[in-house]
Amino acid sequence: MSYNDKLQKAKELMELTGTGKRMDSGVPRSEQLKALREEQDRRLLDLNIELRATHMSEEQLDVLLNFYKSDMGQSILEANKAISAEFRDRFNQTMSFNTPSENGASWIESSSDNTGNRDT
Repeated sequence: MSYNDKLQKAKELMELTGTGKRMDSGVPRSEQLKALREEQDRRLLDLNIELRATHMSEEQLDVLLNFYKSDMGQSILEANKAISAEFRDRFNQTMSFNTPSENGASWIESSSDNTGNRDT
């Protein structure tokens, strides 16, 4: 199998499982910010695909693809969607005391200097 074939299988696996997709915070964003996030998401997806094609065998990719295409695999993907949605909602409720920044993030995306002090 060629590396390009493995890339295609890794891409299919990523699309099937939704791996690497960012959870939407539900906070409105500017069009410019949306475009930047979409480009970042595309690059992260490409990196995830490349790494899977590099570190997984054809057999491993085939096993995962077959599993996630099966009824059990599909039911697990559906459960994961529900878990992610509930996690996001509960997290947002827990963090509701934070004022989101323009990009929809709060304290999570704040940076820190080398001393560990947060720059919020």
